[in-house]
Amino acid sequence: MAIAGHGANIASNHFLDDRDWDLQRDYYERSRCPHVSYHINIDAEDEMTSPEEMLTNAKNNVAFMRSLFEKDILLENVPTKAGNKARELLATPKFMCQVIEETNTYFLLDIAHAKVAADVLAIPYRDYIEAL
Repeated sequence: MAIAGHGANIASNHFLDDRDWDLQRDYYERSRCPHVSYHINIDAEDEMTSPEEMLTNAKNNVAFMRSLFEKDILLENVPTKAGNKARELLATPKFMCQVIEETNTYFLLDIAHAKVAADVLAIPYRDYIEAL
């Protein structure tokens, strides 16, 4: 059983699979952290390329988490993998901004992830950060 929290991929078809919600609730209560964070990403076994599907998954998964927990939700940028169209799309500033806006969440910037994504996408790092 997995715990949904930092590292979980909010745009994945499998985000809600095999989660122990009682364990999750206990973890959040004991941590007293006012927020949780998830990656704007998909799982390795996801084979989707549609931005609409990934956005819909993110929106549905965020809504579900909000229905269970009264926590601010932060969504974190991720590095990308060259040659994987879905993962390249997930790392674009345009798509990330759309996810943040449409889920009404906060953005968590990982500068190392941003550097890798900018390099893979062949966008100057400064331009990439400004676009976020």
